[in-house]
Formats: sequence, structure tokens, C-alpha cells
Amino acid sequence: MGNFAKQMKRKQLQKTNKGAARGIRQANRADKQVMTAYERQNVTDMLTEIKTAQDLTVIFFVAAHRIFGFSGKRLKRLVEKMGSHIECIRQGYVTVRDIEKILEEEAHMVIDHKDIKKVSRTRSIKWRVQGEMTAVFLISLLDGWGYKKIRLERVYEEVARIADGLATKEFTMEDLKELLTGEAHYTNEAVA
Repeated sequence: MGNFAKQMKRKQLQKTNKGAARGIRQANRADKQVMTAYERQNVTDMLTEIKTAQDLTVIFFVAAHRIFGFSGKRLKRLVEKMGSHIECIRQGYVTVRDIEKILEEEAHMVIDHKDIKKVSRTRSIKWRVQGEMTAVFLISLLDGWGYKKIRLERVYEEVARIADGLATKEFTMEDLKELLTGEAHYTNEAVA
């Protein structure tokens, strides 16, 4: 093989290496963009979950205050009960379906579910959190105060009325928070 053929082969090899390196860099850049988008989506999902849980906590506490007269001490006790039930779900000791079965067997209370497969990602996250929080709220009232079907239905209907009032802009979430901190004498970081 002559000198000219060796030089041509060397140049061809360099071009191939440059092309392969460029392809690897582009693939790495694309991987990094996908990971960044995935992380951003996870953060957005987590913030949606937290905001939904905080809003539902306020709604549940206002309903408990209006229906049962819960204020400072009992609301704090309710927070502790709900926290322990949520922790049991997070640790995998119990599922939301298990809690719903207990509510159905012991309190004859059935929780309706929405079909979350046909909605946006954000809406499905909100509905999932709503289902979890509703089950935890009701089981906490059953567990902590022994409330059964009639009382649980009354507070559940009040929750629905509050949610409707928020939807129709009859009042705002800030109005509910003020009610809790003022009239109900309750302060907590979930309400703040």
C-alpha cells in the first residue's frame, strides 16, 4: 500500500471518528434534555400533590369545624390521626382501597370514584390525591371519634358544599384559611 493510500485511509478514519464522536455528543445532549424534562415533570407533579393536599386539608378542617364544632385541640388531634394514616399508606402497610373497605364494612360509607384515565396528568394527580385524602379524613374521624355513616355523610356533604362554593367563587381558599385561624383558633403550616 502506497503512501497516498495510507494518508487517504487515515483521513477517512479521522472523519469516521469525528462523526461517531459528534453522534455520541448529540445522543448525550438528548439524554440530558430528556432527564431534565423528566425531573422538571416530577417536581411539577410533587408540587401539584402538595398543593392539592394542603387545599383539601383546609376544606376538611372547615367542614369538621362547621359540622362537629372542631377547633384548636380537636383539629390538632385530627391532624395527628390523618398523619398516621397517611404514613401507613406511604409505608405500604395499608392501601387506600383497604381503608375504603374498612369504611364500607364498619361505617357503611362508600366513596365514589372518578375515572382518572381520560383526563390530563395534572387532573389525574389531583383526583388521586383527593381520593387518598378523603379516605384518610373519613377513617380518621371513624378511628378517632367513632363517627359512623350518618355523621360521616354529613361532613362529606359539607366538604362537597365547600368545594362547590370554591368552584363558583362564592368564597376563596383564603377565606377558609381565615375562618380556621380566626373562628376555629387553629394554626398549622398546612393551613398557613
